[in-house]
Amino acid sequence: MPTITVFKTNQEINKDIVMEKLKEKNIMSKISKYNNKEIYIIYHYKIDIEKVFNDLDYVNAENIISILKQNGIEKITKKIYAFLNYETKTLEIYNGKKGIIEEILKVFNDIGLNFYPIEFERKTFKPNINFINSNSRYKITVFGNKIKYNNRKLFKFLPRFEIRQIVNQLLQNGG
Repeated sequence: MPTITVFKTNQEINKDIVMEKLKEKNIMSKISKYNNKEIYIIYHYKIDIEKVFNDLDYVNAENIISILKQNGIEKITKKIYAFLNYETKTLEIYNGKKGIIEEILKVFNDIGLNFYPIEFERKTFKPNINFINSNSRYKITVFGNKIKYNNRKLFKFLPRFEIRQIVNQLLQNGG
């Protein structure tokens, strides 16, 4: 189930300084094509190949791992997407596991931005939003600072236009 974790800061965000500091840490960032008030961030991290294939429960996982190791591949690079909106002062992290989310928050802490989780009220939520490609229906579960979607096919690529509307509705309604 696709998940977005949402954080907020009370600090002023200077997009140029943030993007420069992220660049110094070899983290890709650019102004979002969906909203010029957002910074689109791609955070790369490495994971052991055993973890990747064992988590996926492949039948031939041991053979695949053995072949990769014979070719000198011990780790795989994965990426997490995030959006930093410097108008609403929110950070949205897409599908990160707890340890990786903490790494991303530490990066922001190191560059002088301290984020705290937004505590949304736990509920089942049917958003009233505009869709780009269709008039799809789906259910969203909100709890803590996480937003989960029940339709993996629809949200395989987590469309930014729809998600931004949902986060804004939750922020306006106080969670």
